[in-house]
Amino acid sequence: NASGIYVIAAVQTGPAYNTGIQQDIITWMNGGEGGKPEGFQNQVESLHAGDKIKVAVLRNGKDEYKEIEFSVTVGAR
Repeated sequence: NASGIYVIAAVQTGPAYNTGIQQDIITWMNGGEGGKPEGFQNQVESLHAGDKIKVAVLRNGKDEYKEIEFSVTVGAR
């Protein structure tokens, strides 16, 4: 089993969706652990529109989960 923050749906006009993040599992952001909801929420709240961050996700492939890294520009909330 993979652990992290499960993306159930990405907003179609949002930065995650536009970057290519789908129904993936976020494992870290900017090298910080993204696998716990509290830590992930704290990281998100510290970001500002226009910040460029790295996000790693696990994507369920044919035979296994594969880690993919994305560069995301944070959007306005």
